[in-house]
Amino acid sequence: MLDTVFGLPTHVLVVHAVVVGVPIAAVATIATALRPAWRRAAGWWVVGLDTAVLAATLLARQSGTWFFRRLGEPEAAVQHTELGSSLIWFVLALLIVAVVLAVADRIPGRWGGHVAALIAVVVALVAVVQTVRTGHSGTSAVWKAVVESTNTGQG
Repeated sequence: MLDTVFGLPTHVLVVHAVVVGVPIAAVATIATALRPAWRRAAGWWVVGLDTAVLAATLLARQSGTWFFRRLGEPEAAVQHTELGSSLIWFVLALLIVAVVLAVADRIPGRWGGHVAALIAVVVALVAVVQTVRTGHSGTSAVWKAVVESTNTGQG
């Protein structure tokens, strides 16, 4: 079902939504964590964005599994597959902290909001790092041998 779209592997199309979406969602989450006024105005919009990114991550994970099998489970992509399988948990954590932030102002006392904001910033940064690690491993699996075997055009 999710193997190909218009003859192209679904995974190579969907991963762009994740690679771009997670950092954008992380920045939005951090912004609402650091600015309570923005949290009140846009907190639930950020939850919606994080939910969409989670859905894209699930789709990338599933389509990546199918693509990996279709390619015969190449050794070069094993690390990427492992990182990609775990990425969903980091994006889910991002969504959870966005929900906590959206309701934090409704909880009496300012201390809870500050703790939630700190945790949200850490989770958002870790989600971006894991996304970069996952994307880099996938790019390396596809392009490293190609780049090493081509002429640099210098000399």
